[in-house]
Amino acid sequence: MVEREIPEKFANLDEKWRECALCGQQMYPESQLTFVDGIYLCHKHYIFRYRNKAIDNYIPNVSDLKDE
Repeated sequence: MVEREIPEKFANLDEKWRECALCGQQMYPESQLTFVDGIYLCHKHYIFRYRNKAIDNYIPNVSDLKDE
């Protein structure tokens, strides 16, 4: 009997798969989804919906700047 290896693109088959709330029926492994505000979003929809909010909430770390 020949043993077969699972290719890397199928490495996440043992994960739970869910659908993106905005994609409709498109299924993704949980490692590729972001859970925010009670819904799962794929990376593209997360960036589309929350990118500007993340930029507004970002506080830059200026302690590393040199005093001149």
